[in-house]
Amino acid sequence: MVRRFRRKYRLVVAVGSAEFHDTERNPFRGSERTAMWEAYLREAGIRDVGVVALRDGTGPVTGAIARLVERLHPDVLLLSTEKNAISNVARSKVTVVAFPRASSLSSTMIREAILCGDGRWKRWTGKSVADLIEQFNGPGRIKKASAGVREAQSLKRSRPRRPHRPSFRRPVPGPGSRASRA
Repeated sequence: MVRRFRRKYRLVVAVGSAEFHDTERNPFRGSERTAMWEAYLREAGIRDVGVVALRDGTGPVTGAIARLVERLHPDVLLLSTEKNAISNVARSKVTVVAFPRASSLSSTMIREAILCGDGRWKRWTGKSVADLIEQFNGPGRIKKASAGVREAQSLKRSRPRRPHRPSFRRPVPGPGSRASRA
């Protein structure tokens, strides 16, 4: 698909949320994720595709895309498997083509396979990307970030709940009360 579109358009891979790292969802820095994409494209024999790391703006998806659109030339084609937010932000400046995912594999599945400790994830990423993940201590960072999230979740679950407190209401004067005598 990349080769087909590259004949007519300049292609750019945008790595969003570049400022986040060492979290369960984003264990790697934007520069590290950019290096992984470049290695993957080289290994696949795909050339002349730019890879840029974008910091998020005001929203999780729309901020990064808005920044990408600002940096792009108007004849760039944006290919997307994401939700409509990308299309809505980018449509005014660039051509947007939405396409279905080619497989069910996702970065979440790769992170979960790394947490399981088996080597399946190395087959899913390609050799060059697997080497970079190990070079960046990816398995250790993913396990550390995941442990922190799971610990916070277990603390939240184990916290005793406060007993239900009825909302404060002013007592309604009943017969025989001081307020009703006045």
